[in-house]
Amino acid sequence: MDNTSQRTLRRIELNDNKLTQIYLAGISSPGYAEFSSCSSGDYSRLGRAIAKNAQLVELKIDISNSNYGQLETTNKQFYDGLKRNTSIKKLDINCRNHNIVDRVGHELLKAYQENGNQLTYLRIKDASLQYGGDQVIALTLQRCPTLNTLILNECRIDTNYLTSIVEAVRGHSSLENLELRFNNISGEDCSILATLLNDPNCNLHTLDIEDNNIGNQGATILANSLANNTKLRKLNLQYNEIFLDCAQRVFSKILCNTTSIGNTYSSNHTLEHVLDRPGEELRSLFKLNKCTNKRHAAIVKILTYHHIDMELLYNWDSDGDWSLKALPHVIGWFEQAAEIDGGVVNWYHVDVRKLSAIYQFVHDMPLLFTPSYHNKKQKRDPDADK
Repeated sequence: MDNTSQRTLRRIELNDNKLTQIYLAGISSPGYAEFSSCSSGDYSRLGRAIAKNAQLVELKIDISNSNYGQLETTNKQFYDGLKRNTSIKKLDINCRNHNIVDRVGHELLKAYQENGNQLTYLRIKDASLQYGGDQVIALTLQRCPTLNTLILNECRIDTNYLTSIVEAVRGHSSLENLELRFNNISGEDCSILATLLNDPNCNLHTLDIEDNNIGNQGATILANSLANNTKLRKLNLQYNEIFLDCAQRVFSKILCNTTSIGNTYSSNHTLEHVLDRPGEELRSLFKLNKCTNKRHAAIVKILTYHHIDMELLYNWDSDGDWSLKALPHVIGWFEQAAEIDGGVVNWYHVDVRKLSAIYQFVHDMPLLFTPSYHNKKQKRDPDADK
């Protein structure tokens, strides 16, 4: 054990509150305290220290390191230490093309299959899932219901692997971020992800599936799955051979269904991102969806894509004549739209629509409006009508 590893071990034993991240590897990693040893006894001591430590938050490990021979299955004290620890919330495993069921990875996951209630972040990179590796991960996910972020990048995930992973996280209301970049997910496989997005219990805010094999078919499936989804804010489809005109067509329809005012109002007002360069119409709709008040976003979409007949908003008074009772509500509706953060409404010309609405009221009910000059004349000459 080198001097750096000795210092790291001692700090863990002393419960140093400034040491929150540990990297079990032989290479430098900024921000992490490093530990590496060829001795089984050193890892046993590390396990005992981790069991009692209350400051560690993240454990990062590179299982390609040749020094991990003593950790395979023989060093029970190290893994028992992980099971007994109550402070580690994040686990980051870089497999470097090793199978997750081999070497250290499997034992790490087994530890958190027993101690998964505390894990909020799990990242597994560059892992082979053959020979039951996907089932090992799925079992771990099932027993980690508090996960907020799951990252499985470069893991050769295809149809079969994706099915087991999605089924394992279904119903996990804490899961907000799912990243599956650089895998083998096809357009047809997107139907599996769609079942997750359609689930009313799904609480995903981000789904990152950059650099897969999704194409236009997958983009269409995912877009349709978001018709009733009110949680997902970011869907990353970069580098998936999706034509821009396809993305514009399928996602614009979901973000703003113009077939009726009711359908526009019930469109998706949550999604904010799909591609880095989505085109002008999608960019405007995404910007609008970033508004905190989703009701305002719906109002502006209606004002943009529909002509509203103000005559339907007129009211009759008790004598059977037209009244202006609806006018303040209509004007208030436009003013609410103009309150949207970030100046998004400039694109929609809300003020022009408001003036047009007022004009229609005046045009259809001229007798209910008194010109201002007439009011001034009455004030100057109160006996004019005598």
